[in-house]
This record gives sequence, C-alpha cells and structure tokens, in this order.
Amino acid sequence: ARIAVRLLISFIMPLHCLAKLGAAFVVAAAVSSWPTADATCSYNWTDSSNNLWSWDLGSLTTVDGWTSTRQITFNGTTYDAGFNLNFCQDAPFQCTPEGYVPDSQTGVVVEYWGTTPTCTKDSSGISFCMQGSVKKVGICCTQPCTVLSSSFVPEVVKPYDESQVGTASTTEGVILQFPTLFDSNTGRTICETGGPATMAAQYSIMCAPTVEFEVKEVVASGCEYNFVIDSKYGCATSGTITTTKATTIAPVNSNSLQGGDIFLIILFVVGVLYFGGGALILYFTTGACGIPNRAMWAGLGSLIVDGFNFLKSGCQKKAASYPGSSLDDGDYHEASNGTKATTSASYTNDDLYDDL
Repeated sequence: ARIAVRLLISFIMPLHCLAKLGAAFVVAAAVSSWPTADATCSYNWTDSSNNLWSWDLGSLTTVDGWTSTRQITFNGTTYDAGFNLNFCQDAPFQCTPEGYVPDSQTGVVVEYWGTTPTCTKDSSGISFCMQGSVKKVGICCTQPCTVLSSSFVPEVVKPYDESQVGTASTTEGVILQFPTLFDSNTGRTICETGGPATMAAQYSIMCAPTVEFEVKEVVASGCEYNFVIDSKYGCATSGTITTTKATTIAPVNSNSLQGGDIFLIILFVVGVLYFGGGALILYFTTGACGIPNRAMWAGLGSLIVDGFNFLKSGCQKKAASYPGSSLDDGDYHEASNGTKATTSASYTNDDLYDDL
C-alpha cells in the first residue's frame, strides 16, 4: 500500500508542476491575442476569394467626439439624453456624476441625461465634485451619465453582409462590437430595467458614399446599444495594405498557415518541451517543483544590462564580473589595510531550486 501511495504521489506532483506552467502559457496566449488599435484606425478582412478589403476609420477620430441626442422617459420623467462617441480613442466626455462613483469615467461611448449641477468650489477657489463619500478635487460634477464600454478597441470586427462587401450599396457596412462593462450602481443608470446593468456598445457603420457621418438610429435592448451609422467610411476599399492595421479578421474558409503562424507554433512547442520537460527532469532528479535553470532566467535582466553597458563603453573590458551582476568600481569596498577588495558572490542550492 505504501508503494502504491508513493507511486501515486510521484505521478501527481509532476502534473501539478505542469499545470502551473500550463496556466502561465494560457494567460500569455490570451493577452497576446487581444486586438490592439493603432494610429491608422484601419481594419482588414479577407474574403473567400483571398481578396483583401479594408475600412479606414481614422478620419472619424475627433477631439470633440460625435454626439447623438434623443428623449428618454424614465420613472415617468422625460429627459433630453445623449451619447458622446468616438473612434479609436475614448470619447472626450468625462463621466463624473454627482452623488456616486461610476464604474468607469471614460470610454468609447458615454451616455448622459438630465441637468448639469453648479460647479462647487472650496475656500481656495478649487473646484471639487462629491461622488457619494468620495471627494474628487479639481473637477466639476457632470450631469448624470454612464460609460457603455471602457475600451475603444473593438473585440469583434466583421462585415455587415459578406456578400455585399465592395458593392458600395446601402446594405454594405462594417460592424464594430466593443467589450461590455458591468455597472454595479443599481438605479443610477437611465437604461436600467431592474438590477445592475450590463453596458454594451456596437457600431453598425453602413456604406453611404456622400455622407461623412450621421447616426441614423440607436437601437436599445436594456443597456446594450447598437448605433446604426451612415458614413462613406463604411464602404470597403480593396488593395494591398502596407501599414500595420488595428485588427485583422481571419480569412473565410481558409486553412493555410502563414510564415508567422508556423513560427509561433514552433516557438510554442519548443517552449512546452523546454519548460515542461525541464520541470519533470528537475522534479525527478531533485524533488523540486519549478522551472529549469531558474537562476539563469532570474539573472537574465542583469546580463542584458551588462551587455548594454559593455556596448556603451565602446566594448572596453572592465573589472571582472560574476554571472548576473554588473561589478564596477562602485562595487569595491575598502579593506582594513587601505587597499581595495572586491565583493564576491556565493550561491546555494536554494538559489538554484527555489519553488515557483
């Protein structure tokens, strides 16, 4: 029975080490796959015939943002409400309502309603806004508001109708869906239908060759809004794109791997073999649960600094150094006889085999 238990433990412990390493790989992969915005504010899509199409929305980025207004009835009261929205950067409207702290003060779309309170100032003439028990100094309270999405980077970009891309028809367009935002301020949002709300924003930009920008309709479902927009920038253009774009949508019905895909696959496999296999060897040889050559990886930053300093000095050799350090004149200390002695370094097994 003891032998069986030991065998079971020897099997489970390596799996525990690999599980921790696997979790780190999953987190890294999730972060790297998140879309990023760039200065061009352009989005690409490749159709089933391998034709490249692009929507360049950079001209829709403005300092003041775009405004859309409407009337909303809430608890029997009609409000003149509005939206301040932008492209590829946050809307300029800063949401700092009186009486409560919003879940986010900035975002790609901000909804506002009601009246703006008088700006309060202290005895020194400095403005402030009381958001419940929180005093925000240097700002004035805005009218009631809520942020629909705190990220201006869309998590989904796709054609409105794939069959109409490039036709310059009224049924051609592009859809941008932004990450949702949970609003914990119950009863503080005008779009709530009961309980805390989940905020969301989507742009449906329809092709209108003669229109710069016009919000035609705002379709609401609770606190999730679809902004139907007419704009000439909703018309896709074809051709080769030479600059790095914000989001690339994968080709439809295409299973071919590009050079970058193959490189990432090889890099991932090598990483799994190195860290996973090394962790197993480390466990079975020493009983430690960790990554292989931990001391080397821990000193990598210092080695890079050493290399940089070496190049900076014109490749002139200085005082001897031990791995992972930058030993120079400042690392000497005076000996009792007035001469200079160097500081030495020592390593223990604990340094080499620390647990993760």
